[in-house]
Amino acid sequence: MWLAESCPDHALVEQVDKVVSCRVRLTVRLNWDARVARLFAADMGESVLLGERAFGREPDDRAWAAVDVARRYANGDATRGELAAAGAAVRDARAAARAAEAAAWAAARAAAWGAWAAWGAGAAWAAEDAAWAAGDAAWAASWAAGDDAGAAEDAAWAASYKRLCLYLTDSPLPPVTALYGT
Repeated sequence: MWLAESCPDHALVEQVDKVVSCRVRLTVRLNWDARVARLFAADMGESVLLGERAFGREPDDRAWAAVDVARRYANGDATRGELAAAGAAVRDARAAARAAEAAAWAAARAAAWGAWAAWGAGAAWAAEDAAWAAGDAAWAASWAAGDDAGAAEDAAWAASYKRLCLYLTDSPLPPVTALYGT
């Protein structure tokens, strides 16, 4: 992944999922690989779990464990077998979350999905899924509390983006915090 400078002679064509330029100049190589994707996804999963805790809903221990295994796997300290077992446990947690009450179900599902994305973050899409899950969880938690769900979701997205930028530039990372519920 690279930062790129677009053609100064022509306007960019911007669409929902892409930006097009007639030519670009690659300027800075970003710090992005499967390890970083998994670590970022684990951070997003943990931030959702912390948000749930802040709202007084203690997340399932299996979700916390999956985030821990994802981080350890990314750093070479867990086996594929441990990762697979954590994935199975998170699938069970997601199934349990589906059976919960409507508002709590949405937040618990988002928390479990964040952990699931952290577990499966071998691909770059999983990090994006984790950020989506964090935003979804912020929205669901705020909606359930009667707060402005859109503002909470926007704040969660901004915090997720800021953390992603720290990863991409190999900058020091502060401790993971709740993206909502504080």
